Amino acid sequence: MSLLSAPEAARDRSLARDAAATIALLALVGGAAGLSLCRGRGAPDAEAACARILDRYVEMRQFAADPKAPHHLVEEKKEDARKVALQGGALLRCTSSLSAESAACAEKAHSADELERCFP
Repeated sequence: MSLLSAPEAARDRSLARDAAATIALLALVGGAAGLSLCRGRGAPDAEAACARILDRYVEMRQFAADPKAPHHLVEEKKEDARKVALQGGALLRCTSSLSAESAACAEKAHSADELERCFP
């Protein structure tokens, strides 16, 4: 017997799925950042760029899943993603070595999948 109602359980699954996708993106960004660091390149104002990339990614994933998602829900998901990124250290890794090429690619992306491909 479940202690959660069906809507609560669905919301928990959705949050878990979003968290997993966010972690995957941050791992990609971190890997690309590490590669860029080895190459000695860094994007200007990387902290702001990493924050924008994360926010865009969360928005894209949310609106792909639910095109009519309310603004407050998207903002909650962004806040959750920021917390996960800060706690795991992925945002710090991103800001220390994001390449200008990856940042520019992410800014031009039209979907979450396209954005993910910016970080080989």
